[in-house]
Amino acid sequence: MNLAYLNLNDFSFFSEAQEQLDMLIEQLKFEHRAESEHGDIENFIHKEGWI
Repeated sequence: MNLAYLNLNDFSFFSEAQEQLDMLIEQLKFEHRAESEHGDIENFIHKEGWI
C-alpha cells in the first residue's frame, strides 16, 4: 500500500483488518504450520480470518 494512504482518515476503517491479516501471516510463518496439512491451514485461516 502506498504510504500516502496510511495518513488518510478515509482508510482508517481498514486498520483492524490489517492487524488481523498481519497476525495471520505471522502465525503462518511458524514452523509447526509448515508441517500442517493443507486442510488444517485452510481451517485456521477460515477460523482466525473471521474474527
